Amino acid sequence: MKRLYFWVSILLLAAVMLAACTPAAAPDDAAPAEDTSGKPLFVVINKSADQQYFIDLQNSFVESANELGAEAKKFDAKLDPNLGVSLVNDAISAGAKGIAITVPDQTIGPAIAQAAADAGVVLIATDDSIVDAAGNPIPFVGFDGKDMGKKVGEAAANLLNESGWLSDSGKKVGVLSVEVQTLSVCNDRTDNEKAAMLAAGVAEDQIFAVPYTGEALSAQDAAGPIITAHPDVTNWIVFGCNDEGVLGTLNALGTAGVVPDDIIAVGLGAYEACRPWAAGQPSGFKAALFISGMDVGNTAANVLYEAVVNGVTPPEKTYAPTSIVDASNFQSVMDPISLANCSAGGEVAAPAEPAEKPLFVVINKSADQQYFIDLQNSFVESANELGAEAKKFDAKLDPNLGVSLVNDAISAGAKGIAITVPDQTIGPAIAQAAADAGVVLIATDDSIVDAAGNPIPFVGFDGKDMGKKVGEAAANLLNESGWLSDSGKKVGVLSVEVQTLSVCNDRTDNEKAAMLAAGVAEDQIFAVPYTGEALSAQDAAGPIITAHPDVTNWIVFGCNDEGVLGTLNALGTAGVVPDDIIAVGLGAYEACRPWAAGQPSGFKAALFISGMDVGNTAANVLYEAVVNGVTPPEKTYAPTSIVDANNFQDIMDSISLANCSQ
Repeated sequence: MKRLYFWVSILLLAAVMLAACTPAAAPDDAAPAEDTSGKPLFVVINKSADQQYFIDLQNSFVESANELGAEAKKFDAKLDPNLGVSLVNDAISAGAKGIAITVPDQTIGPAIAQAAADAGVVLIATDDSIVDAAGNPIPFVGFDGKDMGKKVGEAAANLLNESGWLSDSGKKVGVLSVEVQTLSVCNDRTDNEKAAMLAAGVAEDQIFAVPYTGEALSAQDAAGPIITAHPDVTNWIVFGCNDEGVLGTLNALGTAGVVPDDIIAVGLGAYEACRPWAAGQPSGFKAALFISGMDVGNTAANVLYEAVVNGVTPPEKTYAPTSIVDASNFQSVMDPISLANCSAGGEVAAPAEPAEKPLFVVINKSADQQYFIDLQNSFVESANELGAEAKKFDAKLDPNLGVSLVNDAISAGAKGIAITVPDQTIGPAIAQAAADAGVVLIATDDSIVDAAGNPIPFVGFDGKDMGKKVGEAAANLLNESGWLSDSGKKVGVLSVEVQTLSVCNDRTDNEKAAMLAAGVAEDQIFAVPYTGEALSAQDAAGPIITAHPDVTNWIVFGCNDEGVLGTLNALGTAGVVPDDIIAVGLGAYEACRPWAAGQPSGFKAALFISGMDVGNTAANVLYEAVVNGVTPPEKTYAPTSIVDANNFQDIMDSISLANCSQ
């Protein structure tokens, strides 16, 4: 094993040294621009900078560095070790004097430590410790993982003892330990959490490991089969490496019909745990360890400044404070910014300069969703097969970033751009920019118009037809259920809507029309406004569900699978079981996951749409326009089909089916 680690370190070091001699090419993250201000440049890199904790850390780092008189840039390694190495090398090439990094994988420690040392750059590790090639620790700023695990474990044990579950012969207790098993700092946490359970009297064979990547959906996918495999467990304890892991597992428990009163979950972070507390919603989150990314970001900036400017050797370890919070005290313990996040519903790369082949760029509004992942991958693959260069970028639901990415693509020499806009209001601006530059622009999925109101060529789906199909499927299932004619049941409908997006309104308007035609009263159809993402829908649906305790059975549909999934998670949290839900997804890429796992689910059907079809078509439309001079059609529609647990394996393509089992 030591020999394996030696060769891994050598290979990583070789990659860094090679990158130092050639321009780095990180596909989806910009290299820092070379500093010419005379101020020292500090760079903060995080492994997953779309999580609230890392957002707080990076913003605090930049603000603190600026206040100290330094320049600062922030970047996202996106859980990719190779990208992490490239970003460190890019920062060194750009003249950074100090780098703070939460590594996507601790095995890159020796390589990036060597690169920094060779360049005379101060390197510190935030949150996840790393060592150099000789095994010496890199200066660390973060939290004491063992102490964090001990506090979480003790809080869970105290709540368990107070519950009386272990002494109640009618209850069987299971523990879900949500673990990033390849990360030592996470093992420090969960090992101590599990130790506290054993000390409290839980049998070791009732503690079940839930391996995940650090993200909520990964935990939800991993926990579901474990819960299903233990139907004898009546009461669950949940803890993990972070709040996302606990949240995802709570969502899986809710999907399985476990109500909040039968769950003791203790989060680690508190930034997800506090959301249902702030909304006054029932939740499995009974407590959480509050940790502030702002404390770590501020401390890291100060440690770098002292080292670079004043020559102070960074301490080996600098720990930030932590506190257990719950629904009764979180408002008095957490800082105002963290509290604001409780109630709330980076730089991105400019495309690289093109080669002699035509450069096509695909930009999506939320490229971490499975549908858009499929769309972008298919676009790039199809463009390459046609003989074009292709780059993909994420506008992260930010209209300003969407405009910037279009301008960046034009500046880099793109001949064609396919974009799913983060907001349709940017259509006239990007259409004008593309027209002025002679660049072919097409809209994918969400239609846009130019300043004169003329539609930009569109590739995607017919929103009205999609809504009609979803609505009819929901209406048929409702009629088959007999709920409307059962005096003991009251039916409510949750229509999950991106109300600022016309293509989404086309879908949900037609879905609601089908409900009215089926006999549902209009005042029983409740709009759930969201951004297009699952957590946004979950946050928005919770208060609506709580406000209607008389509703016994729910119909759910929306603009996409994420909206339906988030709403199902909120229903599960409120104790509504899958048998009392008829949810029809739109996309099928989330709906199919519980079907593939054989788990009970509120998803009774879904409209299957393939991002691969749209990506492939968009690339071909651009190629025909740019290379062969063919005017893009005004509208190009892809096919759709309703699927359910009985037929999805026969209808969905192999790549989509593989995603169902991830």
